[in-house]
Amino acid sequence: MFSLFKKEKFKIVSPLDGQLILLKDVPDSVFSQKLMGDGFAIIPQSQVVVSPISGVAESVFPTGHAVGIKTKDGIECIVHIGLDTVELDGEGFTSLISQGDYVKAGEPIVQFDNQFIKDKGYNLTTMVVFPSGYEKDFNLGEREVKKGEVLF
Repeated sequence: MFSLFKKEKFKIVSPLDGQLILLKDVPDSVFSQKLMGDGFAIIPQSQVVVSPISGVAESVFPTGHAVGIKTKDGIECIVHIGLDTVELDGEGFTSLISQGDYVKAGEPIVQFDNQFIKDKGYNLTTMVVFPSGYEKDFNLGEREVKKGEVLF
């Protein structure tokens, strides 16, 4: 009965199946120079993005290409699907959550049409960055990861 009130332990999970790469290797200076915060990136092999952390969806972009999540302890996380994909104006993306929703780590948040976006000429590398509240080293190396796999 008291497990109902147990505090959830903070964790960061992989938002996608794919190839984990270092943020510095992302072909976009905003991310590679960590201007939005430190983090990691994944070259996706799946089309459903899950939340990397548990928290409130503070910003769900109408274009579906990005979601901002904040924990109750103030850790902010942004999941940005692809490079310059905002230019698609929502085509190929379906948000599975709304702003203000509470999401758990591993819960689906966005679905995207991998082939459609690639056919339009966009790079689907997906960045997970932490603008504030989490100051640990993100040197995860490069390897295959599975959606929902605990990284931290």
